Amino acid sequence: MREADAGAPVCALVYLFAACGPPLVLNTGNGSHFTDERVGNLLSTAGVTALLSPPKTPLYNGSEEAGIGSLKTRALHIAAAQGRANHWTCDDVEAARIEANLQARPLGKNGPTPIQLWEARTPVAGAERLAFVRRIEIVCTEETRKLIDPLPGSRPAADVELGAKDRATVARRATRRVLLELGYFFVRRTAN
Repeated sequence: MREADAGAPVCALVYLFAACGPPLVLNTGNGSHFTDERVGNLLSTAGVTALLSPPKTPLYNGSEEAGIGSLKTRALHIAAAQGRANHWTCDDVEAARIEANLQARPLGKNGPTPIQLWEARTPVAGAERLAFVRRIEIVCTEETRKLIDPLPGSRPAADVELGAKDRATVARRATRRVLLELGYFFVRRTAN
C-alpha cells in the first residue's frame, strides 16, 4: 500500500468475505487502516469479531510476522529463480502462497497441509455465528470484571473506563476462551 488508509483493507475484506465467507475472528494490528470506522462497520455487518493486538505489544503478532516472513522468503526464491531477486511480482507472491499451502505441515510432519485443512473446514454461519458473537459479549463482561476487580467478592469498581491495552487484553482473553469452549480452536503443546 502506498498509504495506510482503510480503503485497501475494506476492498480486500469485501472480496475475501465474498470468496471465502467471513471468518469468526479477524486479528490485526492497531494501524489506523484497521481501526477506521469503515473497517469496524464492515466487520460488524459480517458478524466478524475484531481482535486488535494490544498497542506496543508486538509479541501478539508473532504468528502473523512468521507467516509473512515465510511468504517473503518463498517469494524471494521464486523471483530469484527467474533472475529478478530485487523485483518481485504479484505472480511471485501468489506462487509463494500456493507453495506454502501445498507444502507446509502446521500440525506436524504427518499432518494435513493448509489447503487440506481449508478444504475440510465447515464455514460458520447463521445461528452458530450469532451464538459465538453473543458468547463473546458475555465473556468480555466477565473478563472486564476480572481485570477491574481481581479479588472474588470485592466490590465492583463503578464505571471504570478501560484503556486501549486493557480493552485488547479483555478481547483476547474472551475470544480465546470462547474459541476453545465452542471447539473452534485447540491448543497443542510441544516440547522444545
